[in-house]
Amino acid sequence: MSTVPAPAEAMAATQPARERSPFQAGWALALLTLVFGFNQLDRGIVAILLESIKAEMHLSDTVLGLMTGLGFSLVYFLTAFPLGRLADRTNRIRIISVGLIFYSMMAAVMGFAQSVYQLIACRSLVAVGEASGNAPSNAVIGDLYPHAKRSRAIAIWSGGSYLGLFVGLTAGGWIHAHYGWRAALLITASPGVLIGLLLLLTVRDPARGSAEPSAREHKSASLAETARLLLSQRSYVMLVIAMMLATFTAYSLQAWVPSYLSRVRHLDKASIGFYAGVFKGLVGLLGILAGGFLTHQLIKRRPHLLGAVPVVSCLLLPFAMMTFLHSSDMTISLGALAFAGFLIPAYTAPGFTILHSVIPPSARAFATTVLLAVASLVGLGLGPLVVGFLSDRFAPWAGSDSLRYALIFPGLIPFLTAFFFYLSARFLAEDAKRMPTL
Repeated sequence: MSTVPAPAEAMAATQPARERSPFQAGWALALLTLVFGFNQLDRGIVAILLESIKAEMHLSDTVLGLMTGLGFSLVYFLTAFPLGRLADRTNRIRIISVGLIFYSMMAAVMGFAQSVYQLIACRSLVAVGEASGNAPSNAVIGDLYPHAKRSRAIAIWSGGSYLGLFVGLTAGGWIHAHYGWRAALLITASPGVLIGLLLLLTVRDPARGSAEPSAREHKSASLAETARLLLSQRSYVMLVIAMMLATFTAYSLQAWVPSYLSRVRHLDKASIGFYAGVFKGLVGLLGILAGGFLTHQLIKRRPHLLGAVPVVSCLLLPFAMMTFLHSSDMTISLGALAFAGFLIPAYTAPGFTILHSVIPPSARAFATTVLLAVASLVGLGLGPLVVGFLSDRFAPWAGSDSLRYALIFPGLIPFLTAFFFYLSARFLAEDAKRMPTL
């Protein structure tokens, strides 16, 4: 493996995919998967710490939702666009590496915060770093693997997020129970710096478009041309809306399920970390891999079924959520949580595969940035905040059950999400045919 080239080299002289060995592609994918894992580790561990932070700093659920959601996602939204545009023009590996190092350091600094304002400030800086990772990583994978192998590769990469959730919730819960929430932040954030350095020193940014059949050079379009392209692809527009709704549900549950298990089910901190980590992390990892591999098998025989997995998983999710929230049997409730954890991420790999199918390589980083930024602003920004607000409003008459009723809202949204995934898949064939000429 060689060191990272200068930006100009990254655009013109990087190694094309057809000459890249399976080990090189696999090594790059493995490190990008770890980067995504640290991204979600940071988000997952904050959820497991909320009850202690609330007790120490005397905060309401609305303020907690603001800190974990809107305060983070608004900064992510504002910084993701220039970083995504930069990633389409310069060295993507360098942007990803520096971003990981930066937000890992900021996540560790959160452990020293003495007020909610300092916590929000640190979370905002974490958002700046995280905005540099996901979209460029997704674009790099599109240039490492051809269309036939892309769904599996994206599933593996996306699985890193749930591996990170598992570590963040289980290890974070154990450290939290024994050493406090500040130590949990410091210990889990530190390895991200080492992974960032390893990525920077051992992975080369692949040439844009090198995994496409024509293997021709793809030049960067202007911002106006890119915007017109994205808006003209109806499958992409529908995909953005679907992902926005899906992340609203996912982040609402990620932020508040640990608190629900504490307040309503009365589990201790270590047990919450274990159950949330296994059911949201490991089971989520199985779900995201299953979604990618099942989609891979489906589109080999019937390409028009690319959107089938997201539609079916979203239609089943509300039934799992209502069972989790309202079953009086603890075993059944936790089993339903595990099933929900399996279904929630199943849309990820086919969703990003749709994006790669209708957006040319020269615009994929920016297109992914738009998708993730909008999804983050609405899903991560409003999801935890809306649930926290509803919980505070329901508290006078529902008591500790207020959070149970507040979580019904994000639990029913997947019905609408399934409809927009269906529309995205419906327009896919026409948009895919027009994509190379745009």
